[in-house]
Amino acid sequence: MGKEWRGICRDEYEQALMRAASLVAFFGAFRISELVAAGKFDTSRTALQVSDLRWQEGSVVFWVRQSKTDQLAKGQQVVLGPWSAVDICLVAAIEAYYRSWVWA
Repeated sequence: MGKEWRGICRDEYEQALMRAASLVAFFGAFRISELVAAGKFDTSRTALQVSDLRWQEGSVVFWVRQSKTDQLAKGQQVVLGPWSAVDICLVAAIEAYYRSWVWA
């Protein structure tokens, strides 16, 4: 997985972002509204922010601020671990995104 984004994305940064986002959405069973802003000028901060991620013993911990099933916006923690198949490992994809983000 990842080659699919080459024809769509402008550069390696966008490819890394889309690959990480799609793996996180799939394996975390997230709704799109839990991951991305509603629009360019959305200031609600309900979307996932870089500060909502932390590393814990080789896994990634996501803080979901609000979801469809959490209307009081108490938030919830979701822990996702690595996969042995590097092509679909979301931990490796997030690490690659971080590397491309720092060097972009």
